[in-house]
Amino acid sequence: MEKTIKIISSPYNPPIETVGSITIILSQPFSDSVVAVEVDPNILEHEPNSDQPGYLVRQKTFSVHTNDTKKLTFDFRENNVQEFTAQGEKYQMKLMHIGIEKIQGQGFKYVEFLVSW
Repeated sequence: MEKTIKIISSPYNPPIETVGSITIILSQPFSDSVVAVEVDPNILEHEPNSDQPGYLVRQKTFSVHTNDTKKLTFDFRENNVQEFTAQGEKYQMKLMHIGIEKIQGQGFKYVEFLVSW
């Protein structure tokens, strides 16, 4: 299977995506050319969208590493595709794009990956 995911680094969107049986969360570094993600961290707390009409509410997510957590760093030169095994399945992640998305008049970085499993 294949899925394109977009993770936005803004206070209004949780920096989390679920693909297959894994959870992916943004990590540091995150710049115009390099991005890191954590695969399968332990999510301790996640406050889902509690927006009201006309208002966006800041999202909160807290996570910790476990023995199964993988930290992957991507760039467009040498590390734009990485393969790994998580929860008994083989995955491939390809960095597709790093850009800026406007939300309420402000620009927030986002990243797109193509994930295959």
